[in-house]
Amino acid sequence: MAGHRFGIRRIKCSPHDEFTIASCSYDMSVCIWRTNREDALSMPYEHHSEFVFGIDWNLFRPGEIASASWVSLSLFCVALN
Repeated sequence: MAGHRFGIRRIKCSPHDEFTIASCSYDMSVCIWRTNREDALSMPYEHHSEFVFGIDWNLFRPGEIASASWVSLSLFCVALN
């Protein structure tokens, strides 16, 4: 499976969906993966301008994820509908 261009920094499983994981990478991207699909890469996000070192799912709102980069930028997005 192709997704990130550089090393992966962190992987997190969704607490609301057993088939969904998120990964963040040194290539400044966050990817959402659906492991129950043949084309597993569901959504790539390339909204950071520096290394992404942290991701986490919102425990209270299914499908929402936060990401953080080296430039102290935190972004929130709706990853799943």
